[in-house]
Order: sequence, then structure tokens, then C-alpha cells
Amino acid sequence: MKIKLTIAIMAMVNLNTFAQGNGEEINLTSNGKRILEPAYRISEQPTSPDSIKPAQVVSYPLLNVTKEIPIVIQKITPSTIKMNDKLSQLYRGYAKIGVGGGIGGGIMPIGELYYNQTRSRKWFWGANAKHNSATGNLKKFAPSSYDKTTASILGGYNVRDYRLRGDIFYGSQGLQYYGFETPKTKKDSIAQRYTNFGINGRFLSEELDSLNLNFIIEGGYSHFSTRKQTDPILKQWRAEEDHVALNTQWWYKMDNNTFRADFSINHNQYKYGIRDSILPSLDSGLLIKSTVITLHPHIVTQTRDFRLKAVLGLSLNVDAGTFARAYIYPVAEVKYSLFNDILVPYVGIRGGLKQHTFKGLVDMNPYLLPGSVVRSESKTAELYGGLKGTISRRISFNLSGSFSINKNKPLFVTDTLVTTRNNQFRVVYDTINIAAFDGSLSYQLNEKIKIDGIVQLYSYTARTNIYAWNLPSMRIITRGSYNLYNKFIVNLDATVEAGRKAQVYSDLSGSIKENGQFALPLGTFADINLGLEYRYSKRVSAFLQLNNLASQSYKRYLNYQVIGIQAFGGITFRF
Repeated sequence: MKIKLTIAIMAMVNLNTFAQGNGEEINLTSNGKRILEPAYRISEQPTSPDSIKPAQVVSYPLLNVTKEIPIVIQKITPSTIKMNDKLSQLYRGYAKIGVGGGIGGGIMPIGELYYNQTRSRKWFWGANAKHNSATGNLKKFAPSSYDKTTASILGGYNVRDYRLRGDIFYGSQGLQYYGFETPKTKKDSIAQRYTNFGINGRFLSEELDSLNLNFIIEGGYSHFSTRKQTDPILKQWRAEEDHVALNTQWWYKMDNNTFRADFSINHNQYKYGIRDSILPSLDSGLLIKSTVITLHPHIVTQTRDFRLKAVLGLSLNVDAGTFARAYIYPVAEVKYSLFNDILVPYVGIRGGLKQHTFKGLVDMNPYLLPGSVVRSESKTAELYGGLKGTISRRISFNLSGSFSINKNKPLFVTDTLVTTRNNQFRVVYDTINIAAFDGSLSYQLNEKIKIDGIVQLYSYTARTNIYAWNLPSMRIITRGSYNLYNKFIVNLDATVEAGRKAQVYSDLSGSIKENGQFALPLGTFADINLGLEYRYSKRVSAFLQLNNLASQSYKRYLNYQVIGIQAFGGITFRF
């Protein structure tokens, strides 16, 4: 079969070759079956294919797989907390009782009593009383006994948003004008007694939200008077003073700025004797009224991570006394913290109006003559600057200097018009420029050792007087305490003053004459005090106090010699 098919194919090839060669056409006709596929219409629209094929979006369905986690509760052994620093027990009462004596002081009893509420979240109250006195027997001087008693009752209420506090006080001080050498003088003829009582109140808001306005409102009333005269004719010839005060502080914080405004009204009425009348001793009656109104707006700002602090404002003052006067004082201060408060330099300017009262003058000099004139002191401007900081964790220091102009600065001089013994003082006022330097150094080792040292230097230039009478040019103060096992407590303090001068009216031995005025130097003194305490228990202790260890008979004021060395002993107890 394969042979026959091969012969047939070869024959056909040969035949075709032959026919083409001759140029003749050969047509072959044959029967066959051809199948044609059916035609159909394409429904898709023609499109232009994109050369970049989009990536296929693959979706991953979320598998809902739930796995059970076994919960095993383990038992925890409760821990025990041991309180090492427990709150110390408080006692309602505390008393200090002792007695002593000194060279020229006679018998000198002392006593203190305190009674207070213990811990409370809202309410607090308390009362206290103090007394010290001396029979007084300074050699060659007139009787020099004295006594001083004070008492007060206080209370308050504290809540989250505000605090309320008030107190009622009473004080009495008796003394003799012993500044002359006549030992046999009767006590009543040179006796004086000051009485003071009053009431104070204070309201403080404590809004924790910085967007709220906070404020303090405090006010008070006090009455101060001298001894009543035994002679009915002189009944009204005593000094009486009424003082009413209203002081407020307002502040509002915004970011690093605090806007503050202080507003106060202080009214003082001082009366002595009958106004526009004169006693045979040339003592004239007085009625002095003074109202000082102060408005002190200022802003306190902090920047540079609270290292730079600045204060800028004004102090507006009105003295509505016999003649109304208005004063404007600048107030500005800048301080900068270096090396994380190791060094803090500061500089500023300030001023203000100080309302002097008869009581305030008596606190400075108790041998003041009733009927002394009372005025307000104006500190026109005070420039100051300094550097404070820490040398180590336990040592800190402060160095500062200032220069101020003070108008109506009160000075004390002996009176020669009313009294013939020169044993009482009157007040003179002068304009004084004061240059001051102050340096302090402190050391503290926990509650065991505390030591402070202060050096103060002053230079005065008075307009009318040749010296600033009775004001020191140098003062050195040292204080220290030592606590040994909280069982033995030792306290030591010393004060050294120099440069004080008193005005005299004749050329006395050692006096200085200048511009027709005489000045007597009062010398340098050192007053050293030592205190020892032995704590027998938390409730009972014994103490020994030694004052004026150097036993210097220096004069605190002209003709007023202080008591020599003094020794006190007693006990304290809590109940």
C-alpha cells in the first residue's frame, strides 16, 4: 500500500512539471463536502488597549478565628507596711515657767502659756499668754522696774476654696523713766504704762484653677493709750491712738505672667490732751489725723524656663492728713537664676509711703514723751542690687547693697523743754540719705546644726542734723543652735553694734561739736546670749538662759543703761 501511494505522488509531480513546461492549463474537477461555520455578531465595542496593565487587586478575606485563652487566678500574699515616720503626737497645752535675776535687774520672773486645738481638717483655735518682768535696781539710777504682758485668742476655718482667720489681742507694758541718777525717786512720779488691744481678721481665697481671680482681704482695729494721770485736772492729758486698717491683695495668673494689685486704706487718729491748750510745762495738746491710701499695680513675669523673673509696676500713695499729698513711686526688679539657682543676681528700684504711729514709735523707743508729733515717712527711691546663692547643699549666702532717700525719717533726741531731767525723748524728723551694705552666710546640717552670720554697714547723710541720732553705722549678728541626739539643745546669739551717737546740748566729756551741735558717741557694745535645754522626755524639759554674758553696762539710749549679766532657769511641759 505504501509503495502504490509513493508511485502515485511521484507521477503527479512529474506530470505537473511537464505541464508547466509546456504552458498548458489542466483543470481537474472532483466531488467533495466542505463545512462552513455559522457567522455571529460580536457584541463588544472596539477599544484601544492600554500598554500598561493594571495590577490585579488581591483581596484577603478576614478569617474568623477564635482562640480560647485560659484565665488562671493566682493568690497574692498581702504585704505588710511598717510606718517608720508616724505623725508626732500633739498636745493641747504648753507651758514655760522660770525665774531669774541680773545685775541691777532684781528678781525677774518669766512665763508662757499656750493652749491650742490638735489636728483638724477645717477648724483651728488657740489662746496664749506671755509675761516677763523685773523689780529693777540699777546702781545710781532711779527705780527701773518693768513688766510686759500679752495675751491673744485666735481661730480660723479652712476649706478647699478659702481660709478664714481672726484674733483678739491685749497687751500691757509698764516701766519707769529711770534715765537719771537719783536713786531715791518715787516710782509713781516716773511711771508709765502702755495698753493696747484690738481685733484682726483675714480672708484668703484659694481657687486652684489658674483662670480664677484670687485675693486676700484683711483688716483690723487697735486702740493704744498711755497711763491715766492721777490728778483730776490732768485726766485728759494722756495719749490715745485709734488705728483702722483695710489691706487687700488681688492676683490673676495667665501663662507665665501674674497680674497683681494691692490696695490698702490705713486711718490713724492720735490724740494727746486737749487740743490748742498748753500746760505750764509747755506740753501742748495734739490731735493728728492721717489716712494713707495705697494702690500698687504690678506684673510678675517669668521666662527662660523660669530662670528670669521680672517685676514691673507703680506705687500710688495719697496721704490725706492735715494737708493732702499724692506720691508716685517706681517699682521694678529683675533677677536671673544661674547654674540651677547656685547664683541669683538681682537689681531693682522701689519706694513707698510709711504711716508712722505713736505705738510704732514706742516700740522703737519705749521712753518716748507722750505728745510727740507723728508723721508719715516717704522713701522717695531706693536703688538696690545683690547676689545670692548656694555654695553647697548646706551653705547659702546673700550680698546686697542699697541707696535710698528718706523724707521725714524719725530720730530720737532727749527733751529739754517739757522735762528737766533729760530722761524722756521726743521725735525730730529729717531727710536722710542712707547707703547700706548687707552680707549674710548660713550653714545648716539637717536639724542638728544651724549657724547664721549677718554683717550690716550703714552710712547716713542728714540734711538738718549732723548725725542720724541713735542709728548704728555697723551691726554684726550671729546665731547658732546645736541639737545633740534631740536631748540637749544649745542656742547662742550675739549682737555687736557700733557708731551710734546721741544729741547733747552742752560740751560734755567725749562729745563732738559740729555746726553748732553736740554729739556724744554711745560706744560699741556686744550683747551675747546663751541658752541650754535638757529634754527629759517628750513632755518635760528644763532650761537655763544666760543673757549679756559680757556684762557690758552699755546704754541702749542716752542715759538708759541696760541690766548686766542675767540668768534664768525653769521648766517646760506639755499637757
